[in-house]
Amino acid sequence: MTLTVLTSVLSRLKEIEKLRGVSTFTVVSGLLGAARPAVAAALIDRRQVLVVTAHSQAALDFAQELHRWTEETVGLFPATEALPYERVRVDRSVLAARESVVHDLGTGVCRVVVAPVRALMQPVEGRNPLELSVSRVRAGSSTRPEELLRQWVSMGYVETRVVDEPGSFARRGGVLDIFPAGRDLPVRIDLFGNDVESLREFDPASQRSLVTVAEVEILPLAQLQDDIRTSVRSELQGIDASRLTAEAETRWQQDVAALEHASGLDELAIFSPYLLAEPCSFVDHFAADALVLVDDAPETWSTLASLQIQAEDVQRGMEEAGTLPIGLKAAVIAADSVKLSVESRHLISITPGTTSQDAVDLSGLFTPARLYAGRVRDFVRASAQGARVRTVVGTQQVERVRELLTEEGIAVGVSGPNANELALGVTLVSSSSVQGWTLPREEIAFLTDHEIFGRSLTRPVPRKKRQAREAFFFDYSPGDFVVHLEHGIGSFEGVTRMSVEGAEREYAIVQYAGKDRVYVPTDQLERLTKYVGSGDAAPHISKLGGGEWQRARARAKAAADDIARELIELYAKRRTRPAHAFPSDQPWQHELEATFSFEETADQVQAIRDVKADMEEPHPMDRLVCADVGYGKTEVAVRAAFKAVMDGKQVAMLVPTTILAQQHFETFADRYGPFPVSVEVLSRFRSPAQQREVLRRLASGEVDIVIGTHRLLQTDVLFKNLGLLIIDEEQRFGVKHKEQLKRFRESIDVLTLTATPIPRTLHSGLVGIREISVIETPPEGRLPIRTYLQPFDERLIREAVLRELDRDGQVYFVHNKVATIDSMAERVRRLVPEARVVVAHGQMDEGLLEGVMLSFAHGEADVLLCSTIIENGLDIPNVNTIVVNNAHRLGLTQLYQLRGRVGRSANQAYAYLLYPLDSHLTQDASRRMEAVFEAQDLGAGFSIAMKDLEIRGTGNLLGAEQSGHAASIGFDLYTRMIGDAVERMRGVPVEEPPSISINLPLTMLLPEEYVGSESERLTLYRRLANVATLSEIADLEDEMRDRFGALPLPVQNLIAVVRLKLKARDARISSITLDREALTVRSQPGAIYDRVSLYRTYGTDAKISNALLRIPRRRLKEDWMSAISEMLDCTLALQDTLAKPEPVPV
Repeated sequence: MTLTVLTSVLSRLKEIEKLRGVSTFTVVSGLLGAARPAVAAALIDRRQVLVVTAHSQAALDFAQELHRWTEETVGLFPATEALPYERVRVDRSVLAARESVVHDLGTGVCRVVVAPVRALMQPVEGRNPLELSVSRVRAGSSTRPEELLRQWVSMGYVETRVVDEPGSFARRGGVLDIFPAGRDLPVRIDLFGNDVESLREFDPASQRSLVTVAEVEILPLAQLQDDIRTSVRSELQGIDASRLTAEAETRWQQDVAALEHASGLDELAIFSPYLLAEPCSFVDHFAADALVLVDDAPETWSTLASLQIQAEDVQRGMEEAGTLPIGLKAAVIAADSVKLSVESRHLISITPGTTSQDAVDLSGLFTPARLYAGRVRDFVRASAQGARVRTVVGTQQVERVRELLTEEGIAVGVSGPNANELALGVTLVSSSSVQGWTLPREEIAFLTDHEIFGRSLTRPVPRKKRQAREAFFFDYSPGDFVVHLEHGIGSFEGVTRMSVEGAEREYAIVQYAGKDRVYVPTDQLERLTKYVGSGDAAPHISKLGGGEWQRARARAKAAADDIARELIELYAKRRTRPAHAFPSDQPWQHELEATFSFEETADQVQAIRDVKADMEEPHPMDRLVCADVGYGKTEVAVRAAFKAVMDGKQVAMLVPTTILAQQHFETFADRYGPFPVSVEVLSRFRSPAQQREVLRRLASGEVDIVIGTHRLLQTDVLFKNLGLLIIDEEQRFGVKHKEQLKRFRESIDVLTLTATPIPRTLHSGLVGIREISVIETPPEGRLPIRTYLQPFDERLIREAVLRELDRDGQVYFVHNKVATIDSMAERVRRLVPEARVVVAHGQMDEGLLEGVMLSFAHGEADVLLCSTIIENGLDIPNVNTIVVNNAHRLGLTQLYQLRGRVGRSANQAYAYLLYPLDSHLTQDASRRMEAVFEAQDLGAGFSIAMKDLEIRGTGNLLGAEQSGHAASIGFDLYTRMIGDAVERMRGVPVEEPPSISINLPLTMLLPEEYVGSESERLTLYRRLANVATLSEIADLEDEMRDRFGALPLPVQNLIAVVRLKLKARDARISSITLDREALTVRSQPGAIYDRVSLYRTYGTDAKISNALLRIPRRRLKEDWMSAISEMLDCTLALQDTLAKPEPVPV
């Protein structure tokens, strides 16, 4: 049974039957909010249905819930977030969704749509979707690729290097990738000449093909055909631009000129009101007899009116500022027109409370469901007593609820999708509904995970996979400093193609001191890593020859050995000290974890397992959990703390700021609500008397968990039975506090959480001395934060705040100068009088500060104008815009942490880093802001930490002496040296990766006609050079064939040589060279040739010494590649036999 059985019950209610028959304007009052999606589903018949909400988030929530109550396809028609004539990057995924819904409605694929009222004001093409140009490609058909690409551009699609979002396409030789509007996955078109050989959907994260499809339909995002562009250009040339500022006039002329060329949608988006032949509201695509439900009508109509005023205000403001010509078309459909279109359909207006006597009053028909809030035993008892009530539980934890009920002998029905009757008792349905209700007259109760467990599970939306952390060191571009293992520090100059005796290869060019250059074969790029460690100063460029580089490496190696010895001693002490071993998870632990609102990511699950495993060991835990801002570190701490408390131990959580302490206190208290766990906070938000009481209860064991700032480290803080210390953002504490923390690490379990690791912590984590867990996968629906780096501009601030208010969101405005913070607040109030602005900073009275923070968190203000006090702490999903004034004065990790305060929901988040228009920025300040601007991918914390090293250097992190070594050979190589030294001291054999040279008369490269982008070629070369196994090279070969098409001969040769290289590594071969005279193979110490096989094949022509094998070329067969491969196979087989001798029977 699905929830549609309940929908059928509702559809038979007399009140619903009456509403279904309306053909005029009808007001419905008193309808419980939680039941509205179910009622909307019950009203669906054969008509089209449009549900209108006041805001975008409300539309998303309503659409998701409505989908659970009906078998109809439910479309969500989103609003674009750009303000009228605002120059921002086009969100092609939103455009794609809008065009897809219009098309599906027009073709009958979808009859039920939910839309925020703002989306109805933004015009769409009024022509029937069937009349618009649609591109179709079928397997087995013929097409002209150039013509196809031009058509896609004219339909609003944009060419990119990698296709990973709707509205983009790419060409790589005979392979075309495109992400069409309306499809969940992009499609790969494999061409042979003009023939379409195959169509395959592919994963935008891995770029690997998934399934074959017969046909792809590509819907237009916009109409950018030549005739339309010419018409628009002609119309715009008649606009008076004389009142524009000089800068704006130049920009306007460039915009108009772009219409002449084949510019894409990003360049032409400003003219979107002109690019529609017949603009209309989306409502106008609905039939005259369509049913329109306006949810929370008073707020929705008020929002519509406000949006109209705002659009006029924004356009007028730009005209008055001289940034937009006077006389342009209105960018939105007039509010009156939208309302008239809505009211001309069959309209049901849902209002809260009771209204006029003419309204259909549904008060009391539905009532709120009983809230158990995690007290599952109360739910079980109530279920046992409610045998006459038909209870439907929509849960994502069907098996768990069934076990809870059957343990008490309660009969449970777990129905599948074909059940069509609602039985007495409890019936379980797999559903992710977020809120329940009761229907008293029918004795029906609908409960969800929210009522039973206190929170509902949110299913994740797959996003792009994160790149491995270590990949940072192999990601270099022309102009970057690099480190070559044998030759030292140089400057990477790019890639060049060279021919030696007719065989072509590509080489990485590294410039050294003087005019020296090294050409590194692209199959040896594993020897080359990015240089990090000099700080602002350029590193000392190595001179080829003379031994300078080798001496620097020797000094660094000796220092690395000293560090390794110290680290090993610390590690050994920790492992030999006894500590409390916690038992395995108890039943309450499972109950707590079942109430988590989100589905854990794989990384998060592994981190939790790692922490629990450490806690169950009889040695002190010292684990670092590194996760980007908002990736779920706190939940790891919540579960670890609960595990400790369940075994009678106390927990202390140390945080750097008062705000963060309060935030964690509220989170922990909320999560532990159903359980007998006492959580307290020690911070300046508590009065001295309150602090004394907490300390007394802590010493007596009445407090299980205490959360606080460095106040926890004072001598008057005593624990009765401390078992776990959790440290959040340890790098924020000073040297004195860190020394105090060392004492704890000797005897109790310590869990450290961090978003951007300090390099000391980072380097020990990387080399395996300190246990480290990394959470790299973003939570459900998380989107990268759009970051803008711009001069201070009042108009920009107003637009940014208005955009957020339009979607019912909130804004952080960071102004880190207390002396002028109040005047800045007044300035913002003047700029955006629609916004409620409050001020917060660290010098405020504690009570006042706490009040401001709580009021903002509860949505009682729109803009929090504050100092960097929010850097660590506030976690408010409704805040999705942050403006940072004077961003040039803040540190890199500060900027990154501040930006991480937003983007904690499925909404697109924005960050504006502002600097004074006329100020001269230092090089460091520019690099800091640019680093945050560039780190827009999800999970960029590791890269930020390394960039911080580049900017600040390693002096105050590794100590002056160690910093010198890191600067002399590069941070990556130095930490690898430390790691190798640690392994050797542990008794693990460590060998430096051998330099293997394969010189064969073959053209082996990635041709430009096969992989057009140099950066893409460089990435592939690096991946090929760093493969470790034959299976990895096979996977990469499959990926290249999938993404770029059939492998040309030079690519086949390149892959064959990489295979030889892997075999040579295992056979302890250092070089293989084939020239006109002979095949020469040089080996490393310990290599053993299969002399029997060689002499059998080549006779005495095979000349073998301990380190050298030489075979005349005339003795090699024509397929000399296979001969070399067979020789290596025989060598490996012999070495394996000697390593594992057969036992000789006695």
